[in-house]
Amino acid sequence: MNIRKRLFLLTSATLFLTGCTDAPSKETSKNSILTHSSEMNEMSVNSSDEDIHNENRNYSAALTILDYKEHYVYDGSPISLTYQIQNNGQAFDDTFLVFVNGKQTPYFTATEPDSRMMHTVHIAENAETDFTLLFEPCGCKKGDTALVCIETMLNPAYMLPDTSFVSFKPNHALNGTQPFPVELTQDAPDSEAAVSEIRADEIPMTAEMEKPYIYTAALDRKEVHQLDQMTILECCQTDPLEPFMQAEGQLSLTVNGFGLSGKYLVGIYVDHHLQKAFGGREYAVLDVERTKKKTLHPVIDLTGMTGLHHIYMIAVPYDARDEYTKVHPIKSDTKLLQIGEPDFTEVTAATGQTRAAEKQSEKSDTKLLQIGEPDFTEVTAATGQTKAAETQLQHTNMVSVNDTGTIMRFGVCQNGAVIAQSADKITVTGADGTVTGSVPASYMSNFQVLDHGFSVLDNREANIQIYDEECKLIKDIHPPKWNGAHYIVSDDGSRIAYTYTDFENGSISYLVTDSISLNDRKIVAKAEPSEKIGAMQSFGSLVSYQSGHIAYTGAVLTKLKPKLDCAECYGSILESGSENWYDTLDKIQYLSTNRSFTNSAPDWFVVLQDSDQNPRAKQSSQVSLVSVLDGNRKCVTCQSADETHQAALSEDGSLFATAAEKDMTIQIYDTATGDQIWKKANTSAQQIWISEKTNMIYWLENGNVNREIFREAGV
Repeated sequence: MNIRKRLFLLTSATLFLTGCTDAPSKETSKNSILTHSSEMNEMSVNSSDEDIHNENRNYSAALTILDYKEHYVYDGSPISLTYQIQNNGQAFDDTFLVFVNGKQTPYFTATEPDSRMMHTVHIAENAETDFTLLFEPCGCKKGDTALVCIETMLNPAYMLPDTSFVSFKPNHALNGTQPFPVELTQDAPDSEAAVSEIRADEIPMTAEMEKPYIYTAALDRKEVHQLDQMTILECCQTDPLEPFMQAEGQLSLTVNGFGLSGKYLVGIYVDHHLQKAFGGREYAVLDVERTKKKTLHPVIDLTGMTGLHHIYMIAVPYDARDEYTKVHPIKSDTKLLQIGEPDFTEVTAATGQTRAAEKQSEKSDTKLLQIGEPDFTEVTAATGQTKAAETQLQHTNMVSVNDTGTIMRFGVCQNGAVIAQSADKITVTGADGTVTGSVPASYMSNFQVLDHGFSVLDNREANIQIYDEECKLIKDIHPPKWNGAHYIVSDDGSRIAYTYTDFENGSISYLVTDSISLNDRKIVAKAEPSEKIGAMQSFGSLVSYQSGHIAYTGAVLTKLKPKLDCAECYGSILESGSENWYDTLDKIQYLSTNRSFTNSAPDWFVVLQDSDQNPRAKQSSQVSLVSVLDGNRKCVTCQSADETHQAALSEDGSLFATAAEKDMTIQIYDTATGDQIWKKANTSAQQIWISEKTNMIYWLENGNVNREIFREAGV
C-alpha cells in the first residue's frame, strides 16, 4: 500500500430489504460494492464508478450475499449468511463484525467453529472467495424484532509504527450492507455486554455550529445543508483533528454526535477490544437529533498498559423501529494511542523486532542531529559515563528528541539551522547541534521557513506568528478568519497572503495579500464557480510567496457530463494580478508532498506520476520540474521515479533528491543530466531536504531528523 498519498474509502451499499414491484419473486443474491481507493487530491470531485474501474486503484472488490432472503426469522437455529468477495485488485484481509441491536455479537464460520467477535479472511489478488458466517441475535427475546448490521473491516492487523504517522486510512475502514430486521420466534442467548444508564449531555445547534456544513451547489446555486443528509460522530481526547492520543493510567474521551437523526449504541475499542468505557459498562446510548449536539464522556482504564496501541469508536443503530435504511454503523478514524512515555522505537507487527535494529548496520555514516535538550540522566556505575553515550554508539543514525513527542515535519534555514515541529512546540537547532530555542505550537499548526527566521501558521485560528532565527517573536498577526482559509508569509517576512471562499455571497474564492500590519489589503484574484470548461473554480492551499510571486493550488472544471468533475491545478500569479498561469494534474499525476512550506526550493513545483495507475510510468520514469515564475517545464528521467513519493530540489535547482518507498531508498540526481550521484538504502523517509550549498541531505524518519554529507566540498 502506498503511503505517499492521503487515502479514503468510497462505499456504495445496495442491499434492499423489502420487495420491489418489478423485482423477481425469488432473489438469490444482493450486492454491496466496495472500493478502497487512493485519493488523488483533496480538491478533486469523486470519480464515477467507470473512472474508478479504469484507473486501476489499489483495492476494488464486490461483496455479495449469495443466500439472501427477503425475510429473516430466528427459530433457535443460527442464522446463516454466505458472502462472496470478488477481488479485482491487490490482496487484502477482511474481518467480519456482526452487531445485533447495536451490540457486537460473536459468531462462527463454516471453517472455524469457535464462536468469537472477529474472524478474518484473506482475499487473494484478483481472486473470488466465499465466506459463510453463522450467528444468533444474542440479547433478544421471543417476539422481538432485532436490527442486524454486518460490517467488514479492511486490514485489521495494520498498525502504524510510531506517532510520526497520522493516518490508518484506508486500513480499518468499515464497509457493509444496510442493516436488516430479524424476527424472533424463540429466545436467543443472553448478551454479555451491558448498556450504561449514562445519558448524553446536549446543547442546541446554533447557526455558527451549522455554518461549516453549509455550501452553495455549483450548478443550481442552491444552499445545501449537509447535516440534513449525514450524521457526524466525533471521538477525541482534546480535538477531533488530533493526529494521535497520549495518556497514562486513564484516558478521558469526548464523543460528539449531531446532524441527521438516528439512534446509536456507542462502543470504544482499543486494539479491537471493546472497553468498559461508560461507568464500567461497554455501551452508551447516543440518540442523535437534528436540532441538538449531544456529548458523551467515556473513560478508559489503562492500568497495566504501555507503549503504542490503536483506538477507535463504533456507533451502531440499535432500534429496528428506526428508519434502518437511512442509518448505518459509523466508525471514527482509527488513531494511534501512546500509553506512557514514548520510547521512539518502531516495532514491526509481524515479528516484534525493531526495524531500527535491522537498519543500523547500513547507516554508520549518518551524522547525529540533536533536536531539543537531551534528557539522558542514567549513569552507569562501572564507568561513570552516561547511558546516552552507549545508546548513541549503538544507534548512530537516530536523533534524540526530548519528551514532547516525535518530530512531524522539519525545515532548514539558509544558515543550516534545523527547524523541527513536534506535537506541542517548534525547536530550532543550529548547524553545530546547539539548541537555539523553541516556541509553543499546536500540532494543528504549520511552520514556514523564511529568509531570516520562520513563521508559525494556524489556519483554524487565523493566527500568524513571525520569529527570528533565535525564536524571538517579531510579529503576532491576526488576519480575518474564514472557514477553510490558508495563510502564508512572504519569504522576506513583510507581507502575508491567504485564500478563502465566501460561501454566503456566491461561493466566490479569493486570493488576498496584506501587509503584516494588516493595513494594505489587496485582492489579487478571485475564482467564481461556473460551467465553463477550464475555468478556475476555487483556490486551495498556498505553496510559496517570494519576489511578489504567489504559488497556489486550486480546482479547475474539467467535465460537465455525466456529472460535474474538477481536477487539481497548480500555478502562480504576481501580487499585481498579472502573469497568472496554471496547469492541471491528470488522474495519474500528483504534486510531491515536499510542496509545502518546508520545501528547499520553493520556486519550483515537482510533479510526480503514479506508477500504480499507469504502467507506462515505470518505463518513462520522469519527474517534471515546473518553474513557479513562468510555468516552464523540465522533465528529468531517473531510476526511482516510478516509486517516488517525495522529491525535493536543492536551492538553485541543480540537484534533486527522491524518496522511494518500495525499495526504501533516497537517491540524488543531477538535474541537468539525470545522472545519479548518491544513493542510500534501507531508509524509509517521510520528508527530505537537499542543499547544494552545504552538500547535505536531510530526511525525516521514524520521528527523527537525520543528515548526511553526500559529496565532498568543492565537488
